[in-house]
Amino acid sequence: MERLLRASRGRALLLFTSRKMLAAFRPRLETALPELTFFVQGDGLSRTQLLDRFRATPSAGLLGLASFWQGVDLPGMR
Repeated sequence: MERLLRASRGRALLLFTSRKMLAAFRPRLETALPELTFFVQGDGLSRTQLLDRFRATPSAGLLGLASFWQGVDLPGMR
């Protein structure tokens, strides 16, 4: 995951199958990639707010649960 986030400069949506796994990887990624901003499902923002902030932040990664992807469209994300 770290290599992919570095290569894409954070323009990635990482989906996890459980909250436990998301919680385990979050601090690892934040420590390994301090130059990136991470938006994380479950931090109190709605899905729409998370997507809006992710789109507006050039060096950001979005961490969510597998169900987060349902109905999400991110055309032209770079």
